[in-house]
Amino acid sequence: MIGYLNRQLQSGQEEIDLYLYKMFAHYEKQGQLTTSNVHEFLARMYNPYADPVLPYYAVANNELRYSGTALFRGDKMVGTVSLPDDVFFQMLHEKRGVQKTVPLPAADVVLGSIKTERQIRFTDSFRRVYVDVMLKGRVEEVPAGQKTDSPRELQEFERSLERRIQEKLEKVIDRTQSLCVDPFGLGMYTVGWKERSFTREQWNKRWPDMDVTIHASLKLEHTGMLDSHADRR
Repeated sequence: MIGYLNRQLQSGQEEIDLYLYKMFAHYEKQGQLTTSNVHEFLARMYNPYADPVLPYYAVANNELRYSGTALFRGDKMVGTVSLPDDVFFQMLHEKRGVQKTVPLPAADVVLGSIKTERQIRFTDSFRRVYVDVMLKGRVEEVPAGQKTDSPRELQEFERSLERRIQEKLEKVIDRTQSLCVDPFGLGMYTVGWKERSFTREQWNKRWPDMDVTIHASLKLEHTGMLDSHADRR
């Protein structure tokens, strides 16, 4: 990585810090990939109810490529979210966002222009957290023979995709709990107006074993084109 950055600086191309700043600024508004700055990182590092994240980059074929999200516990990197899972990490990390594409290889489907919204609520005892992720967008690629002529067929298709998305979201949650990190700041939702339900130590101990129920809901738009796309494949 250091060698790549040095070559970029010596090549006379745009300085790497300006290049990264422009790229982060572009994607930060859309929530398509992880972005952060020193202020945000330090704020989360000292926040008792959230852990910091950074974009994770790798060099391949002399190119700097976004490769997912780096997860931190304090100031120490403890793991990553891989690129195939990163789009689902963003759905959980950002309250609202837009994903240009959402591949679902197991269903042979690619979703496009997906708007997402996330809602979080705890039970009164704080023993379980419910995470609702609402998605709205269109299908870019559909399986051959997929039928959506009737409302029932379309609804069944949407429900099958919701199950795939929910499985991916659960995988990301399992990953963060196994690493004992809360990059989503779920702990902040336990803080009341007058009191805090947990200290930092209590929340760090509670989060890895907390029951998390995820519900994904999907609304497809422009569905009149689905059958013609499927028939051409």
